Amino acid sequence: MSTAQVPTGNGPLTSIHGTLTDLSTLPGWSTPGAFSDDVDLYKIVIDDPQNFSVTVTATLSQDNDAMMWLFDSAGDLVLEDNSSKDDWLPQFNPGNFAGTAGIYYLGFSLFITIPEPFYTSANPTGPLSGWARFPYPFQTGPYTLHLTGVSFAQASVPEPSSVALMSAGLTGFGLRRRWNRAA
Repeated sequence: MSTAQVPTGNGPLTSIHGTLTDLSTLPGWSTPGAFSDDVDLYKIVIDDPQNFSVTVTATLSQDNDAMMWLFDSAGDLVLEDNSSKDDWLPQFNPGNFAGTAGIYYLGFSLFITIPEPFYTSANPTGPLSGWARFPYPFQTGPYTLHLTGVSFAQASVPEPSSVALMSAGLTGFGLRRRWNRAA
């Protein structure tokens, strides 16, 4: 999860634009010419679970066959779709998500590029540790994820319990100083 991209901004996050590329064309790739697909992972906040949805528009180089993944903050898979209807593009519809508001990770990959260990949300086997890359057919291209019920996740937002604990500590420290002065 540490490699996830964090879209920047404030308020509702309504779209994410990305591109799946052939990683073997990048400088320093260990086996140039051997197809290796890209997987994009984004850190988001689902703040309206009942209305959470993601639809995709894409212009991938072959048949637009893609997969989409949603992981909780611990890296466990909670939702997946490998294609919807006839256009081969995945989507999450309102009502598909049964979780609570919080931080999640949204993944977009080519068809047959799957999380490791291999599992489904109905049969989880552990948190995300990597990706098994078997794209067929291999393809690249731009895409847009259209989101509802989502807001931007800041790079380092303290947990509410941490803020409360720190506030209580500072209040106690201030009262102690005041009490020591009075004595």
